[in-house]
Amino acid sequence: MLNSLDHRSGVLEAPSAAVPALPRAVEVALRPRWVVEALALGAGLVVLGGVVGQLGYLVWPGFNSPTFSAATNLVGEFNIPATYNALLLLGVSVLLWWIGRLSVQLADRSHRIWTGLAGVAFYLTLDEYFAIHERLIGPVRNLLHLNGYLYYAWVIPYGLLAIVLAVALGRFLLRLPPQTRNGMLLSGFLYVAGALGMELLEAQITSLGTTSIQLAGQAQSSQLAMTVLIAVEELLEMAALVLLIATLLHFVQKFVPKAALHLRLKDG
Repeated sequence: MLNSLDHRSGVLEAPSAAVPALPRAVEVALRPRWVVEALALGAGLVVLGGVVGQLGYLVWPGFNSPTFSAATNLVGEFNIPATYNALLLLGVSVLLWWIGRLSVQLADRSHRIWTGLAGVAFYLTLDEYFAIHERLIGPVRNLLHLNGYLYYAWVIPYGLLAIVLAVALGRFLLRLPPQTRNGMLLSGFLYVAGALGMELLEAQITSLGTTSIQLAGQAQSSQLAMTVLIAVEELLEMAALVLLIATLLHFVQKFVPKAALHLRLKDG
């Protein structure tokens, strides 16, 4: 087919068929079950890697890999466990924000609560990766003269905030469908049990180690106990986040079955 001539400008125009129309959006369909199973598998591998990195020498006497141990350390920063945990929290934040946007479109008054929870999850994402809460340990411990189970003193302000948040969300949770409410409550309980509950036990072991001289055997026993507690803590936290992601995905799938996220680029 010959190109047509625009008599007004004298410019050759390509036939319209030569310029295919671009799609307005590309949608990727996700199966929630596959997403949840993949995230759960990743959490299990991360925790297993952390245990092997710290206690591998008990199984393989010649095991000595500082690089692997640092990369998989469950209490480290800027490594694999911290990154994976932060990504799970970021996924929760995005899902909560998305539900908030959907609630606006559906004229649901709870959209501010969903968006607020997204903000809380995003803060926890930053906290998880940069260990912001640990900066409170020294000031709060010195202020209140804490030791023993409260040696990691950040649990006090964060525990109080968790209680305030739980009370403030009471009426909101009661309005949710039973399956969604139960999933959110269980995930919240597991997360607090891991992040705060296990931290109390770890603090006791650390506190005893700083106030007494340990023999070699006692030190090794303390390291073993600490590693197990930390592994349980991280497993509870990650399990809670995976459960929450599953709960939120099911909520969207059931009540807004055609919901989709679109990426749109704007000028400027």
